[in-house]
Amino acid sequence: MKYLYLKFKKVFFLIFFLSLFLNQKVIAIESEDLRLLIEVLNKNKQEYEITRASNKISENDNLIDKFVSTLEDIEPSAKIELFQGELANITTISASNLLNIISKDLETNETFKKINQNDLQNINSIFSSLVPAIYNDDRVWDDNAYHLASIINNSSLEIANSLVNIVIKNAQINNNTKPLISNILLNIDQFEKSILPNINKDSLNLLINQSISELVNEVSKNKVNIDKAKIIKRSSISSQVAISESILLSSDLLSDKILQEIKNINGNIISEITLQLINQILDSVNWRNNDNQKILNNKIKFAQTIYPIGFSKMDYKKILVAEKVIKLSDPKISEIMLESIINRHLVENNNFFVLDDDVINSLNDMFLINGLNNGDLISSKEEAEALLKSLYITKNISTILLTKQQFLPIFQNLPKERFVDFQNVSPN
Repeated sequence: MKYLYLKFKKVFFLIFFLSLFLNQKVIAIESEDLRLLIEVLNKNKQEYEITRASNKISENDNLIDKFVSTLEDIEPSAKIELFQGELANITTISASNLLNIISKDLETNETFKKINQNDLQNINSIFSSLVPAIYNDDRVWDDNAYHLASIINNSSLEIANSLVNIVIKNAQINNNTKPLISNILLNIDQFEKSILPNINKDSLNLLINQSISELVNEVSKNKVNIDKAKIIKRSSISSQVAISESILLSSDLLSDKILQEIKNINGNIISEITLQLINQILDSVNWRNNDNQKILNNKIKFAQTIYPIGFSKMDYKKILVAEKVIKLSDPKISEIMLESIINRHLVENNNFFVLDDDVINSLNDMFLINGLNNGDLISSKEEAEALLKSLYITKNISTILLTKQQFLPIFQNLPKERFVDFQNVSPN
């Protein structure tokens, strides 16, 4: 390994200086150099899988940065020919590293911004070889989705749309067994200048539809996924995590489209999917971000769209999730949740709640009037928790429900035995 690395360094510096004086000879030498670089990158990746030595990640990044710096003045056609030369003996790990190199070159040198039709065909042939090779990469160090997103974002619209079609086709061939598309979708909208507002509408819809297909596959097969993002920056994460983060972090356009596509899921599985998303999104550090207005808006849209589905047909499993929502959310989100729960109960009447219909109808009217007045009905976690418990328990309800003007007319006629320390409540 040490010998291989030293040999690569010697070849690299030889090429760098030759490129200053013999530009016409660079391509032939760089073809050999690229091969040697990929060998070193492969060995570092393999070693990381065994040792988890983080310096192997930074070492690969540095080697790629240095190599890409020598490509700055080379014509796109020559680079494409260089990349094509590595396809004959491509493997999963070498395909991943070649994607990384192409991604960095596009980010640094904008190689694929302007290309001719012949170049486009050759580029498509490269990605048609690389994407199938990396699809079943199950290594912990799996940053393929990030690099595909970067390539899409830093290419011409024609290449971007074409690459989207290639990755979608491979996901469909593999029955959406890997959360590749959902991770591409998450990453692509996080770049400073995202291509998504300009990408072909059909391509965007394909990315969203396929991401939801991956989510359905993941939930239906009850897959347990390690959140690799906590292990390595840029590594792929489960589709549940990726879609949750996309909803919170993405633009209005993308977040709205994802939520609408989730609503369109067919079959009984939609209830389980939405409940898992509700639970998953609560674990996101971004859910607790109350300073970013975009995230705040996306949280409210998520609650308004997903809670009526996820909290239908209430049971004790869903009560636990509802309690978690109250614990980890601001009062406005809890208010949306409680209104959703009450509305759905009135439609379904599944006999889970102990309050009679008159009281529940009064609660529904209270939320309706509050919504028309644009008021804030729930002002604390304690109020939200007390109202939730009043729906399904027969005693030990907090008397906070008797101390607020909106709640008092509804709860004052309940038997006093249902409340904690009823005797300490002021008659006023």
